[in-house]
Formats: sequence, structure tokens, C-alpha cells
Amino acid sequence: MGESIFCIRKYDEKHLRLPETGNKIRQRVSPNTWKYAKGILQSEIQLEYPVVSAAMLARVYEKDHILISEKNLSLIFKEIREIQSYLKESTSSTGKMFFEIILFCFYSCTNSLDMLDVHTYKGAVFEHSVIMPENTKEWVNRSYALGNMMKNIDVYQKQAMKAGKEKVDILVFPEDGIYGYRFNRKGVESYLEYIPDPDLEDWNACDEPDRYNNTEIQRSLSCMAKDNELYIVANIGDNQPCSRQNDPNCPSDDHYQFNTAVVYNKTGYLITKYHKINLFYEYQFDVPPERKSVSFETPFGKFGVMICFDIIFRNPAIELLENHNVDNIVFPTAWMDALPILAAIQFHSAFAAGANVNFLAANLKNSSFKVHGSGIYSAEGYLDFHYDNEDVGKLLIAEIPIRNRKRNSYPEPKNMTEENNSMTSNNRFQSLVFRDLYNFVPLVDIQGKRTICHNKLCCSLTYEKKTDTDDFLLLVRLMDSIHMKVLITSKFAYY
Repeated sequence: MGESIFCIRKYDEKHLRLPETGNKIRQRVSPNTWKYAKGILQSEIQLEYPVVSAAMLARVYEKDHILISEKNLSLIFKEIREIQSYLKESTSSTGKMFFEIILFCFYSCTNSLDMLDVHTYKGAVFEHSVIMPENTKEWVNRSYALGNMMKNIDVYQKQAMKAGKEKVDILVFPEDGIYGYRFNRKGVESYLEYIPDPDLEDWNACDEPDRYNNTEIQRSLSCMAKDNELYIVANIGDNQPCSRQNDPNCPSDDHYQFNTAVVYNKTGYLITKYHKINLFYEYQFDVPPERKSVSFETPFGKFGVMICFDIIFRNPAIELLENHNVDNIVFPTAWMDALPILAAIQFHSAFAAGANVNFLAANLKNSSFKVHGSGIYSAEGYLDFHYDNEDVGKLLIAEIPIRNRKRNSYPEPKNMTEENNSMTSNNRFQSLVFRDLYNFVPLVDIQGKRTICHNKLCCSLTYEKKTDTDDFLLLVRLMDSIHMKVLITSKFAYY
């Protein structure tokens, strides 16, 4: 085992205020890092400008992180100790201070110094067969709701422990995985929790569970992240109070109900929450008045957050790519396959390839409604995926490349022509899919190659069938956007 490598994060302005005591700092650091810091930062001294020699810093990692070895970290603490008397004098005259300080973040790895050239991180997604409550259409008390949710949290705990043992950096759980689906507004109310805004306050629910009432699920997720030293992405419901006197959009029951993704860092802090913008027959939830796309930084890349149906729409899908410049997407989903263009594995891997991002998709498992298909994808292809009809959970873990945030550029289209043979000409036909007109060609031979075009778009396929009795079709249509007519005009039993 080589020397430990630590990642140090330089906090931005909103994080410049120090805690009241040095002991509070422990909530922000990994146990390994704190081992070197205790005894130096345990007093109430508030460090103003600790001098850190540039020569000690091993390598700048992106714009706001530094990777540094254990040996050099110890030298930094020695340097801080030497200027401690000056700082003591300074704080006694100025009291509480704002300052620029390097705080130690939640990321450490044990390997050789070659790890300074980090190329991958370890990601995981869990496909979950949710344990459903019996009653989803009527109001229930908090105790009943919590009892149902804890059944799923217990499953999550076991998966997080497995991921922690595998040194996973980030773990994604699916949409609706904690409380289920088929709710109406009243039925889901007691399953919701007030989720504070992490941009306005720091909160570690594991360390400070009593700050807000009825936040047991947030505490469980926070402790899950902290105990296993990994990022957790999960889906829960957010109850935000409002007043119709001040807010014309405030619902009649005086609170908003949002379908929400929450992200916890490796020390258990809530660092991001995202309200799902594009709801899919989710009448129990409100569309957020502020339709805001959300991203978060980690030592191993920048992540955008989407939930299920969001991927179909410009906001947040394209907003995250163009305005947030993310290189990874975390995607809690309850995705139901809708062939031919909306199968989970196909669509999510295609998004990763087209957007040049890593894509971590955690789906629910309910095969009777075609809700299945989870995966971890890079721009180059799938890293791992799971797709079957067994309604049992599945944890996927993969080494994921750290990307360079460059968007793909595409070559000019080549001039392709449709094969003009008798079989193609005689057998090609048109038909409606999602109420859009497609061109079709039957794949009659047991093996062969076919090309079919729609206006300027041509698809070419080389294939081989297992038996000559298998029936397949090749279809194509040129569209400047995804057409969702069937989804918008039809209601699925799943919801």
C-alpha cells in the first residue's frame, strides 16, 4: 500500500465563514484527513491566512481542488502551527472573521503517488424493486408513511455498505425508490419532508438530526453517505410551505410538493437538491415555479442532475450541457420502455454518446410494466448495465473515465444512398410509430446488410439472425426533436 493521497478543496465565497469552533471542521473532513489535523485545528482559533507553500502542492486538480500527498499535508500543518501565535493575536482583536482558507474535502484514496494522475472514479447505480405501501390514494399519518419508507431505506443501507466496501465514490438510487408511485396529492403528503436549501445553509442531518422535524429519511441518507464515505444521490419528496398572500402560485393546501433529487457528500452534508421540472402524470407533485437546472462539483468531475422525463426536454438536459458544462449526469428514474426509440438502455446510452458525458442511470424494477434497465455509460459505450425480467434489485459498479468537458463535434454527413435492390424496393413500407410516419424494411434473409433512408438520414445495418423464423424490421425517420405524442395523449396504468 503506498502513501495516502488527499484531495483539498478551496471553498468559494459562500463557504468562507468558519464554524464557531475548530471541532466543527471535523464535519467537513474525512476521518483519514482529520487524523492529521486534530491537535492543530481543535482550538477555537479561527485561521485567517494560513501560509501554504506552493512547492508543497502536488498538482492542481481542475480549478478548485488540489491533490496532495500525506507527507506534504503534514508539512502544511507544521507551517500552520508555526504561525498559530500570530493568528491567535489577530483573532483576539477582530473576533469572528471571514477568510480564505483551504478546507479538506471528503475525498481520499490510498494508493501510490501515481494516483496524482487520476483518470477514473468508481460509480454505482442500484436498480430497486420498490416495496410499495398498500394505500396510496388516501392521507396517512407520518408514522405509517415512515414505516413504509424505512423498508426501502433498509435495502438502500445494505447496498450502500456493499458499495462502500468496494470503495465506490458515488452511488445513485432510482426515482420513487423510497416511497413508491401511484399516489395522489393527499396520499403522498406524509411521505414528504422539508428539505432546506443547501445553497443557503450547511446541514449534516446525520450529525444534527434535530434541526428540522420529520426528517428521518434525510438523516438516514446523510448517515449512509457518511458511514460509507461515498456520495449518495437519491429521490425523495420535498414539502415547501408557501403563502397565497405572497405567492399567487401557492397551492390551496399552502405548501408545494416537489419530486426532488438530493445529493450528499462523503461526510454526510446535503450539497444539492433538484426539483424535477418535467412531470409525467405525477399529479401528486407541483411543477417548480423556478425551473432551475442544477449541478454539483466533486473531486472527480462536475455532475448534472436530471430525473426521468427531464431527459426529453431542453431544460434541464441541454441546459446542463451548454450552461453548466457538466461531464457527468446522475439520473434517478422510473423509466418504462416504449419501443422502438424509448428503451432505457438504448436511450440513456445514446444520450451519453451524443453529449460526450458519463451517464449513471438508476431505474426502478417492475418488469410487468416494462420498468427496468439501469446502467453506467460513457461516451464510448456502456460500462455496465442490467436488463432482465426478474423483479429483484441489482447493484452495478464500474470504473468511470474522468472526462475533459469537451462537447462532441460531428463531421459533415456523408452522401449515402438507399440500396436499390428488388427486395428493398418491393418490401419497404411506411407505418406510424408514436403517431409519426416511419420508413420500414423487413429483414427477410437470415443474414445480410440493409440501408434505409428518410430524407437526408440513412441507417445502415449488418445483421445475422439466430433462425430464419425470426422476424425483424429496420426503421428510420428524420426528426429535429423527439416526438412524444403517444406519451402526452395516453395514460399508462403504471402511473
